[in-house]
Amino acid sequence: MANFPLMSTSGLKTSDWEVFKAVRNRPQIRTPFEGGAVQSRGRVTTSRWKFQVGARMMTTTQLDTLVAFFDANQGDTFTFVHPIRGTSHTVRFTEDELPEAVPVGDGSNARWAVEGINLEETSGSTITVQTTTTTTSTSSSTSSTVSTTSSTSSTASTTSTTTTTTSP
Repeated sequence: MANFPLMSTSGLKTSDWEVFKAVRNRPQIRTPFEGGAVQSRGRVTTSRWKFQVGARMMTTTQLDTLVAFFDANQGDTFTFVHPIRGTSHTVRFTEDELPEAVPVGDGSNARWAVEGINLEETSGSTITVQTTTTTTSTSSSTSSTVSTTSSTSSTASTTSTTTTTTSP
């Protein structure tokens, strides 16, 4: 699966955080009644993330990479790594076109700004979180016939993986 090109896990800043937005969404079905009451229920069983990304100072090469990625992956799913949390999400483009690329600067400092690229998490996206739990137990016993005290201490470490899958 392809990786979205504007966000980098290598620590290089290829996007502007000022134009990054993450919204948790769980659509509802609402039915209005004549008396003004509204009945609602969830349209889906789980919520999903919606992301808005962009960059304000892209080189022409970075813009060309973004356009080629859009052309190759429009209508398909791809991997988006959350720039702060580091979690991977399976997403798709929500729009049929990329936002307008606006020239910024001139001459050798000419760059491109593209803001408002909308991505949404797809059904079946999986976020994996790994946790480790350490348990210490102590047991002791005393014998009344012999003046002997015995003490046993043990430490156990358990690692568990929690996987959350977004359902349709």
